Amino acid sequence: MVSLEGNLSAWLPTKMDVNRPNCKGYSNLISEDGTKIYESTDDPEEREKRKSEQRVVFAQTTDPFTNRKGYRFIGVFEGVEYRKDGTLVHKRTEEEFKILM
Repeated sequence: MVSLEGNLSAWLPTKMDVNRPNCKGYSNLISEDGTKIYESTDDPEEREKRKSEQRVVFAQTTDPFTNRKGYRFIGVFEGVEYRKDGTLVHKRTEEEFKILM
């Protein structure tokens, strides 16, 4: 993650599949409507750090025609719920994010 402004970070998850954690031990699942991300990790310290962060999220996707990988903006999310099973629920707060160059 890259820190942008205050408590706002860029998040570029490479996998959005709760059944197969990525190489750092995280599992991410996005809801069908794209409004929530469910993030899980076994590390309690990491869970606590991510609780109230706002994140500008670009998820890795594969183009179905060219089979090329890239990143697609899916929204600005904020951690809103911490479940007893270790899952942190992020809710989409914005569908747009202005990038100044």
